[in-house]
Amino acid sequence: MHASTEELLSLRDGEAVAEAVVSHVDDCEQCQVSLGRLSMTKTALRGLPELTPADDAWQGVLARHDTIAKPVRRRFVPQLVGLAASVLAVVIVLQVLDDPGRRAVRGMPEQSTADSQLMTTTVSPAATAQPAGMNASAAAGGIPLAALISESQQLERTLRALPRGPQVVSGGTAGTIGELQDRIAMIDYQMSMGQLDGDDPDVARRLWQERIELMNSLLAVRYAQAQQVSF
Repeated sequence: MHASTEELLSLRDGEAVAEAVVSHVDDCEQCQVSLGRLSMTKTALRGLPELTPADDAWQGVLARHDTIAKPVRRRFVPQLVGLAASVLAVVIVLQVLDDPGRRAVRGMPEQSTADSQLMTTTVSPAATAQPAGMNASAAAGGIPLAALISESQQLERTLRALPRGPQVVSGGTAGTIGELQDRIAMIDYQMSMGQLDGDDPDVARRLWQERIELMNSLLAVRYAQAQQVSF
C-alpha cells in the first residue's frame, strides 16, 4: 500500500514518520513523484505575489458603509463585515507565505556598467536558453528521483538564505532573474498539476533535473548580486 497524503506531507515537512513508510517511499517511484508534487505545491504557495492593501482601505470600507441608506444598511452590514474579514485573511496568508527572494523588482533604472559586467561574467547565454530536454534526461537518467528532489530542496534553502538583493537593479539583471523564476515556475506548474505523462519516473526525473539546472543559474546570479552589494 502506498503512503497516504498525510504521511507524505509529514515527510515533506520533516516530521516524524514510521520507519516502514520512509522505507517504502525510498523504494517507490510513484510515492516519490507524489512527494515531489507536494513539495512543488508548497514552493508555489511561497511564490505567490505580495499583496499589500492600501493604507486607507479599511477607512474606504467604512466610508462606503456610512453612505448606505439606513433601511438598506442593516441588510448589508453582515456582508460588509464578512468581506472585510476575508480581505484581511487573504492579506495575512499572503504575507505569511510570501518568499522575499521572489518579489518583483520595482523602479529599475537603465543598466549600469557594473551590472552589465555582472551579467556577462556570471551567466552564460546557455543559462537563459531553453534547457535541452534530452541533455537533462540523460544527466538525470542514473540519478534516483529522491536524490534530485533533495538537491532541489537544498537549492531552495540556499536561495532563501542569501541576503536580499539591492532595491534598485539594472533592467538586464532583473530580466534574467525574472526569466529564470518564470521557467522554474512553469516546471513547478507541470509537476504540481500532474502533467507527468502518467507518472512516468523518467519524465519526472527530467523535469527535476531541468529545475535544478535553472535554480543553479538563478543561484549564481543572486550570489554574484549579493557579492556586489557587499562591496
